[in-house]
Amino acid sequence: MKAFRFSLEQVRLWRNEQAELEELKLQRIYIELHELRSLAQRVQAEADQAAQTVLTGPSAEAHELAMLDSFRDYTRNRLKQIAAQTVECQGRAGAQRQKLIDAQRQFELLDKLKTKTMAGWRLGRDKEQEELAAELFLAKRTRDRD
Repeated sequence: MKAFRFSLEQVRLWRNEQAELEELKLQRIYIELHELRSLAQRVQAEADQAAQTVLTGPSAEAHELAMLDSFRDYTRNRLKQIAAQTVECQGRAGAQRQKLIDAQRQFELLDKLKTKTMAGWRLGRDKEQEELAAELFLAKRTRDRD
């Protein structure tokens, strides 16, 4: 009997590579999302630190208060931008998760097909071996009678 050969093995391997690639893309998006969240925390911390420095000092002058107000406006706008980028990134993450799920399903489908095909091949091989053993037994029995 011929050795087992799955005719779609190259496609199955390619689908596996595609799934791994989609997973890497999703990881990159998660890293970007983490960086955006860290950036938002840093911007907020800088705003809090600036306010604390100006307001807890011995005396706050008018130009310092004006600069603090201007800096608060800047940080508020910057945090809005970061929030918008975060929402966009979360949307991309959701879409990428779906691509990953689809790629994994396509690979699993071919993997299950390979498993099923191999099981059929094994049944055929076992049947062929049983038939060969039966023929050898009959041939030996016939030879022993003669």
